Amino acid sequence: DSSTHPGCYALSVRVPKFENPTGISHYLILKTQRGVKLKGLEKEWPDLLALVTHHTVMSEMLPCTLRLPHKSKNPAYKDSEDGKKEDDPDYQRLSDFTSMMAALKN
Repeated sequence: DSSTHPGCYALSVRVPKFENPTGISHYLILKTQRGVKLKGLEKEWPDLLALVTHHTVMSEMLPCTLRLPHKSKNPAYKDSEDGKKEDDPDYQRLSDFTSMMAALKN
């Protein structure tokens, strides 16, 4: 939830210092009749998960694509039976796709 805009969400993104001297940029996520959208962007998503997932592949107005942390709360990162973490194969494919798209931009 946004602390400065009631009824909205905030997306905080760690960015390079040249992008923002604090190393963190904040983006306002507006609730719409059809879901959510980033302020300044016309495209809408049905929910926050869809918005975040989309931005792991396409940066749109963000300075970079989003990278999901490899933590237990991340649905793409699961505990295995022996207590070791293992990646979901779809997570790796998404990472590969992101790298491939970045290479095509150059």
